[in-house]
Amino acid sequence: MTLPVSANCQNDRVSGWGNQSGIAYQQAHAVLICLGLLDGSFPAAAAVGVESKVDAFDLELLDGRGATLKALQIKNRQLDETWAPNDIYPLIMEWSSLPTHPPQGLELRLGGRLGPKGAELQLALRKAADGDPSQLGSFAASVLSTTELTAASAVHLVVDPTPTASLLTAGSQQAMSLLRVPRTGPDARAEADSVLGALYLLVTDRASRREAAERVVTQAEVARLFDLDVVELRQQWDATARRVYQEAALRFGIPKTVTEDFRRQPTPIERAAAVQDDDSKPLIDLLDESSHALISGQSGSGKTTAAIKLRNHFAEAGRALVIANAEAYIPGRLPALVSDSVAMLIDQPVGMSIGRAILGDPTATILFDGAAEMTVDQRQAFADELTPLVHSSNAPRTILVGRDPAVLNSLLPHDVLKNAYTLRGIRRDQREALVGDVLNQMGATDPSDTNRVSAQAMYALKEASCVPYLLSMATELICYGIDIKSRAQMYAVFTEEMARRRGVTDLQFCLLALGVAFGELLRRGRRQCDQFDWRQLLATSSALLHERGVDIDASAIERLARQGGFVAYENYDQTVRPVHDSLADYFAAMAVDKGLLALPESVTENDTLQLQFLAEMSSVSTELAELITNRLPFLSVPVASFDDGPLAPDAPAVAARLLSNVVRDTGLAAPSVQIAESDDHRIFVLTNASQESAFISTDDVASLLFQHGASESSGGPLRIAVTLWKKMLESQLEGGRVGWRIPETESQAAAAVASHAEATAECVGRLTTDLFPPHCRQRVLDLALPEPLDVAIQPGRRDGNPYWPILFRSSPTFRVRVIDFDSWHEDGPHTGWGSVDSIVRRSPEDTAKDYVLKAVNKVVEVPWLR
Repeated sequence: MTLPVSANCQNDRVSGWGNQSGIAYQQAHAVLICLGLLDGSFPAAAAVGVESKVDAFDLELLDGRGATLKALQIKNRQLDETWAPNDIYPLIMEWSSLPTHPPQGLELRLGGRLGPKGAELQLALRKAADGDPSQLGSFAASVLSTTELTAASAVHLVVDPTPTASLLTAGSQQAMSLLRVPRTGPDARAEADSVLGALYLLVTDRASRREAAERVVTQAEVARLFDLDVVELRQQWDATARRVYQEAALRFGIPKTVTEDFRRQPTPIERAAAVQDDDSKPLIDLLDESSHALISGQSGSGKTTAAIKLRNHFAEAGRALVIANAEAYIPGRLPALVSDSVAMLIDQPVGMSIGRAILGDPTATILFDGAAEMTVDQRQAFADELTPLVHSSNAPRTILVGRDPAVLNSLLPHDVLKNAYTLRGIRRDQREALVGDVLNQMGATDPSDTNRVSAQAMYALKEASCVPYLLSMATELICYGIDIKSRAQMYAVFTEEMARRRGVTDLQFCLLALGVAFGELLRRGRRQCDQFDWRQLLATSSALLHERGVDIDASAIERLARQGGFVAYENYDQTVRPVHDSLADYFAAMAVDKGLLALPESVTENDTLQLQFLAEMSSVSTELAELITNRLPFLSVPVASFDDGPLAPDAPAVAARLLSNVVRDTGLAAPSVQIAESDDHRIFVLTNASQESAFISTDDVASLLFQHGASESSGGPLRIAVTLWKKMLESQLEGGRVGWRIPETESQAAAAVASHAEATAECVGRLTTDLFPPHCRQRVLDLALPEPLDVAIQPGRRDGNPYWPILFRSSPTFRVRVIDFDSWHEDGPHTGWGSVDSIVRRSPEDTAKDYVLKAVNKVVEVPWLR
């Protein structure tokens, strides 16, 4: 669809093509806002002013009398140019200069991304809007006047990295939901695109009019494009709609799977009280809980399958659980995301009024799948939209699902009741059953085959054998006689087998092209996109391969990707994604390994699997080790296992540099590194034996051992750096402080628990600052800081251990009471137990060290520190 651009719109902060891009971006938002007149997004609005008569804003929502309800300023720029405060202040000044302000304030929507200072300004504006202008005052007082600071409290800053094409795709989906006869498929999409094109023409025509009164699009005009009466637009999330949704969930069914290993994560205080997480629990138990939930699990652990099973359990109980694809979230359009999720399940478009109604339904549950895999910009906007919902008693329960538990935890406010769970894949006693099922499907029925293949697969995969996707893959390959050495090798053989079965030719060229496409997506922080962007990515891949002498066009790549089953296409929302998210990481790593893509300059937690694949494929280069230790220090722990090359002459200096990266801006001094290799090729490493990082003789190690301490290591510089970093952290986290005395009275017991918790939290913060680089600290804090608890201490001291039994549960604020357990239980069940002595017998310092140590092991996903 070719869309015209109004030449009358102004965007004086960009020029040339950037100006045209900014105008198109503004007009795309205008189209979406006009659609919002029909779906209940703006209940009091009757029209949209699509080009304001004042410079302070571009668009305005108007009531039936033509008065402005809300103003919107839309600006856009390329993702490689960030928005700084100095770019935003002039917009606030213009807003402040107006003689009057609309009652609903100004929404300042910036396309692109914020710089670090821009993000600080956004937070300060948000707090000012909530009634606390102090941070904004201290941040901007040197630039903004008192009048401007007051006006700024009515400015809502939204950062939206969504490209114009994706906004229009979202508009097409929304338009589909408004068609008079609900349909799906190519005909419905064509009709929706036609209406959207007509609306775009209407918007751009009105925006070019000379008179301000003519630059208006009314609700009735938009309704006529759809042949609708405004009265018809109010779809209801009523008993009938709920029943239709639940019936669709039951028809979808549950994917064939074995019992998952699903466990509640013990909180820091539970770990201190020796409460372990050894018991797996049924997924269906989530039905009986009312608090929000976080479910984390590594790639392939069955998170999406568990979500589908949970949706089925809810439907069987007569309740609605909506699974929303968090990676498709567009800032400011949470209701649209929920509506699309309903539409995809019932196979029928629904209006955003449904999504908005679900977001106001306390009997519903919304599960956001892939929440930890959102881009950083998406996460911030998503958390902003989610915060008022999770604080409300008239909103649905929320379940967040994703790879990284720390990221999931950061998306919900700290004071909100939530339970955290880990999906470890499948239980150990179920893994052999899965292997047997796979072998039966392949025609092998001998029980001894199951035992043999199961043992071989579990040995090869080790802790990853709990991942159903990987265990099934390994089983198939072992059955074909392939000796599994690594995950990357397993993916290589598996994709070859997929291609062989489906008759795909030119496999390597196709996979490299997909690697370039997914590599570019991952650099944007995504693993999926709409079909327009996908074809652009494939065109780029084709051109890059053509430069290397490979003649394969974009249409052939797309055909082979579909034929091989490597990508999935969603008909409803036009989304393209890898058939399994880990394939995107594998393909991208392959493109880097083959030199088609450079190593990313900047990486986030979303890139960890890609970097692990790359380390497996090509060992650990100095460049890769530098990138990981600088950007993702905790990832260096698992990646170090692939650093097994010979030691080069500069290995001590490289190891010292890598070690300095992981202790930068901490309380730990960056040491020099000395390496000695014994006659039997054992490697000993130590620090600060001299000012220089260098190789030393084995004889010198013996003489220096008692003074500096040596560790035995192996492999290359990264593995050596990780060995020494582990030693440094363990020395700092070693306990030994004397605990507190056991209280003798009830009041002393309550005071001791409260004081211990406060002191422990303070120690956790201090340790995190002292031991980890700034960009790593929040990940540790999210897992190590004790959450607020409601603690009940049983009255009356017992003669034996434990003294002063306690029960506790999550709470918005920390509270300790001496209260009979039966009375305390009237307000809800407990989630943990212990005793006062189990808490205070360890000092706050030692308790905090234990919290931090276990948090680090959680982040690196292995028991690394002891």
